[in-house]
Amino acid sequence: MFSFDLYVQRASWLHRVDPRVKLLFIVEMTVLLLVLPNFPVTLGVLAACHVLLASACIPWTRIAGIWRLMLLLTLLVPLLWLPLMPRAEPVLLEFWRVRVTLPALLRGLLMAARLDALAFVFFVWLLTTEQRAIVQGFVRLGLPYEWGLTLSLSLRYLPTLHSIYLQIVDALRARGLDLGKGSLFARARSRLPILVALLVTALRSSENVGRALEARALGTAGVRRTSLHELRLRRADLLCLAALLLLLLAGLTILIAF
Repeated sequence: MFSFDLYVQRASWLHRVDPRVKLLFIVEMTVLLLVLPNFPVTLGVLAACHVLLASACIPWTRIAGIWRLMLLLTLLVPLLWLPLMPRAEPVLLEFWRVRVTLPALLRGLLMAARLDALAFVFFVWLLTTEQRAIVQGFVRLGLPYEWGLTLSLSLRYLPTLHSIYLQIVDALRARGLDLGKGSLFARARSRLPILVALLVTALRSSENVGRALEARALGTAGVRRTSLHELRLRRADLLCLAALLLLLLAGLTILIAF
């Protein structure tokens, strides 16, 4: 079954870091990439993300899969940036009305590298943090409990609905439904029975979930919700937090000085 959860279970130090500290890492790296748009910072963030993933024992096949996912965007961004600076010098290539200049090429490569760095920053978070911990971290930061529960249930039932969709497709194909025949409109129309069956199943599932939540007194005033695994900042989390704050201070100092 297709997995909507990117989390890779390991017993590394990065997996044990509090999700709120990892969220601060995302915010800080995003700020540095936006306010310091240059190759040293961008390549440094990319290298740091790969070092973090390697230290967390993330398989290199998963890292290579991320690069394959980003490959089209990485190639497309520099190509789209080339015509945007036609009057710059020096000119590397000129064909008809298209002028490929060195500043445009460097700018396009920088933009592609920044997008890759931003993607890897988020993947460091998603590959090393459970969905439960992500939602719990948002709740501890002030997100209403009901919103966090809704987000958690949404993430939980995405693979379930996908599995139900595959079962419905297999059942209808066994009854002679051909989904690849005819025009685009005909193929879309042939999926209507799948959509109806999936919608009915989703409504039944949501009704059962609603009854279960009502039985657990969700929404009752004055009830403090608890969790089996409470988030607590450990000494290692505080050290990581201090290192991130020092790094942010260093980045802002470089920005102001230079």
